Amino acid sequence: MSGNIQKQTARQCRVTPSESGQKLFSYLKRVLGKEFPGSGIMRLIRTGQVRVNSKRSKPYDRVYSGDTVRIPPHYPETGDDPQRAGDLDIVHENNDFVVLNKPAGVPVHSGTSARRDNMVLRLRKHYAGVDFSPSLVHRLDKDTSGLLLAAKNYTWLKSMHQAWKSNRVQKLYLAWIHGPWPSRWVKLEHRLLKTHEMMQSSPRGKPALSRVRAITNRKGKTLAEIEILTGRTHQIRVQLSLSGHPIIGDCKYGRTGECSKMLLHACMLSWPGHEFRLLPDWTGDFAPTAEAIESVAPGYWKGGRSRCR
Repeated sequence: MSGNIQKQTARQCRVTPSESGQKLFSYLKRVLGKEFPGSGIMRLIRTGQVRVNSKRSKPYDRVYSGDTVRIPPHYPETGDDPQRAGDLDIVHENNDFVVLNKPAGVPVHSGTSARRDNMVLRLRKHYAGVDFSPSLVHRLDKDTSGLLLAAKNYTWLKSMHQAWKSNRVQKLYLAWIHGPWPSRWVKLEHRLLKTHEMMQSSPRGKPALSRVRAITNRKGKTLAEIEILTGRTHQIRVQLSLSGHPIIGDCKYGRTGECSKMLLHACMLSWPGHEFRLLPDWTGDFAPTAEAIESVAPGYWKGGRSRCR
């Protein structure tokens, strides 16, 4: 369903099978666009301006395939324009999901500094006109590159959210970090609390758990493989920094005065029945080593930048 609704006339929208089962609030959020304020959507529903099958509904009532939703005239003001966004780099796609290669430096969602280009806008541009614009299943930091997953229908989106909650999704990352690190897996456990746009260690924070091992050590730096077992904001960056081994190029949690391209890459994403691997495009001294390739993507040189099963 397109987010470009005419301003001066009400519109009758029919819920498609790919949209079926969503809460009315979520459905409208998708139709009107993420830039439309949630408070405005609530007001339209509670004042009866939004109707489902000609009847008033509550924000968290569900809509199903074949339902007709009346959307009244509205006046969004936004600088978001999908046509100004960049192109997608698609690793794999089927009827249920699309796996993307997110470049470093591109935000996932819109923000005050990300009106012109972000992954959500790229999806809206690439899939303009479809009933269900692909919805991101998870997030990556702006300066993190690598595998990013989006659902192409609401049923599959719900199933993946459940898979995430039940720990059936595995995520591995590659990062160049300062200092030597052991080749065995080392468990990192902290409690992290967000304060002033930063994550810090605090007894009041939420538990964060990761595992880290070295793939190769050279010249006082380590190419590390990281598995995250929880999903806290900036988790890998904070935990490595707290351990005395910040990620090279991390402007927020790295060494003082060091701010360049952050060398953190989401290299593997798997859940039952599917596995995707993708090496970073780092160059020079930071190009993926033979050890990294063998560890993270067996058979990489035999063809393809990714594989799935």
